[in-house]
Amino acid sequence: MITIPTNFYSVQALSFMSASGGTETISEGFKIHTFTTGSSTFTVHNTGSIFGGAVEILVVAGGAGGGGTNTNGVRGGAGGGGAGQLIYSSSFLFPTGSFSAIVGNGGTGSNGTPLTQPGTSFGQNGQTSSINNLIAYGGGGGGSMGFGQFNTNLGLDGGSGGGGGGSNYFLSVAAGSAIYGNFGNNGGNGNFALVVGAQNGAGGGGGGAGAVGGTATDGFSNPGGTGGVGLQYNISGTNTYYAGGGGGSTVNGGSGGQGGGGNAASGNNNGGNGTANTGGGGGGGNSGVTTATLNVGGTGGSGIIIIKYQIAV
Repeated sequence: MITIPTNFYSVQALSFMSASGGTETISEGFKIHTFTTGSSTFTVHNTGSIFGGAVEILVVAGGAGGGGTNTNGVRGGAGGGGAGQLIYSSSFLFPTGSFSAIVGNGGTGSNGTPLTQPGTSFGQNGQTSSINNLIAYGGGGGGSMGFGQFNTNLGLDGGSGGGGGGSNYFLSVAAGSAIYGNFGNNGGNGNFALVVGAQNGAGGGGGGAGAVGGTATDGFSNPGGTGGVGLQYNISGTNTYYAGGGGGSTVNGGSGGQGGGGNAASGNNNGGNGTANTGGGGGGGNSGVTTATLNVGGTGGSGIIIIKYQIAV
């Protein structure tokens, strides 16, 4: 006969996970580890279970930079940067050991389209964030304002796709795609001015974790494409949106997506930056209605890693 001690189940219930690394906070019986920059280490000292330590985890990659205006004096707008890919799990198992926590930076905004290199100007893609076997890929760069039939700047593929650049030719400019699976969306297409000679091409919005980027309608009177909205979580202890796309620019710039997406430029300005530690895309830069100026896209927001689990209180 096997005798089970009367305190067996209570002993099991008091076994909790313990770990260290990053910025550590305690809130309402949970411990939270937050990693906001570079490479550091998350160490699990005790899993609290033979199956591994179950945690809630959020991994967000860096957002991409927005597109810029071109260098040949043509007025117009550019695409917003795509948001970094977002990975979330409510019950991810960690074994004991040490794990590299790498947080990706946001991509730099483009400074425009050189005439000697047609169709090659984009915001930089965001950088990857990763821990254990979870890898979130950076957002795709926004396309810059194009010039002519053969100089259109597509949005780049990434965790979420970048918005297509504006065009002064009669072309819809394709956006980038989300190519790494869940928690990413495509960017919005760029477009041209509906008024001949207006030269105010409009950029599409960058994709967000929760929605596609907005497609630009025209660059003469309507706003550029809005950035795709991100996703909201309470893992930090506060309801927060992450991974919003950057807005596409034109005479009236599109808004960045909720979740740190940078607003696009309106008039003759640079694009707005994505918010740090959200993975938001940068907004597109824009040349003025009457004055053509080289303006850069906004830089994408850096990523973040958050880990949360129950502890004894």
